[in-house]
Amino acid sequence: MSDESFVNPVPTLIDRANHRADHMLHSTEQAAQNALDTLMESAQGVKSEAAKLGQRGLDALHDGGLQLRESAHKAGERTRDYIRDEPVKAVLVAAATGAALMALVSLLNRSSSHR
Repeated sequence: MSDESFVNPVPTLIDRANHRADHMLHSTEQAAQNALDTLMESAQGVKSEAAKLGQRGLDALHDGGLQLRESAHKAGERTRDYIRDEPVKAVLVAAATGAALMALVSLLNRSSSHR
């Protein structure tokens, strides 16, 4: 047998193994990139949804503040109307409320000073 007729199978096996390793590395890189792209898309979706929820929360807070302001204004108008229509009753209710509050404060002060 001459050296020219002998083909060494080792380089061919090494070449195949290198080719497979390169292919596997490329496939792994692609899978990692796809996973990263999916993760980035999900993060963008979460960020967008959080912004929407935050804006809805601010809108609800603003609307609630407007409703509270309107309710307070209406309550003030009703109180004024009641005082104008029933001044004696209004003064008596105010005096009774003040007396009840003073009695409550006095009671609370006494119970806290006995401790």
